[in-house]
Amino acid sequence: MRLSKRKAGFKKGTASPKKGKTVAFPTVAGNKYVRLEKKAFERRVHTSNNVLTFKDTDGTDTTVSALRPRPNAFNVVDEYSGCGDESLHPDLYTNKLMVQAKVHALFNSAFKKHRHDKPNCEGDLNFDAANSVRWGMGWRERLKCT
Repeated sequence: MRLSKRKAGFKKGTASPKKGKTVAFPTVAGNKYVRLEKKAFERRVHTSNNVLTFKDTDGTDTTVSALRPRPNAFNVVDEYSGCGDESLHPDLYTNKLMVQAKVHALFNSAFKKHRHDKPNCEGDLNFDAANSVRWGMGWRERLKCT
């Protein structure tokens, strides 16, 4: 007697018994999902035994779904605590990963070309942040005279 790998109820080439049937998922009407700011989220959510419990405004426990909190809104202090020099592009204050040898070559070639083209220029060469392009982990940069 020869054993077969196929199950007894299924034959090759037959359609699945679930083919053509649709699955209806229950809809939940009336629920409103709101992501709280981080400060409000921390005030209302309490953790005990790795279980999140929510307190309503009157202090009673409520059954709601936890959504990831959104960042805190900007306030007046955040608005005025930016970088000091507004004449420079804001991207010049960000951290970028650069290869030092490439940066040396960029500065040296740009200084020589600028000195050759405009020998009487007293300006400074700065990164042209408006035209920088990100390539994977690195950046394509160029210098611009002030």
